[in-house]
Amino acid sequence: MAELRTARLSNVGAPTLVPSLVKDALADIQSTSARAACRIPGKEDVIDAIFFPHAAVGAQPSGWIEARRICGRCPLADRCLEMALSMEGGRAAAQRFGMFGGKTPTERYNIYKAAYKERRAAEQGE
Repeated sequence: MAELRTARLSNVGAPTLVPSLVKDALADIQSTSARAACRIPGKEDVIDAIFFPHAAVGAQPSGWIEARRICGRCPLADRCLEMALSMEGGRAAAQRFGMFGGKTPTERYNIYKAAYKERRAAEQGE
């Protein structure tokens, strides 16, 4: 299980728990390429609030709008999505966090589930 750490989102003012593995994965994408659209030096707290809106008290689903806009112009969005899907494996949607590759936790779970069903059908058809 991923280690949990307390992350303080500056625009929220209250600590929230976010799996460090998830936060580290986003940081890895951002650090490996200056081309990552979510890499905005000096604005890490703003990026946290945009890509992890569920962590903000009273956050609304509309919090994903800005994250989708940023992911939509990112040349690394496919790589980011692949990394998230690989990292999350078969975790339930409620155990997934943040926006990666323009997909919400529920959308990534649905992608995983569809791929899993396809693999199972292919295995049973052999």
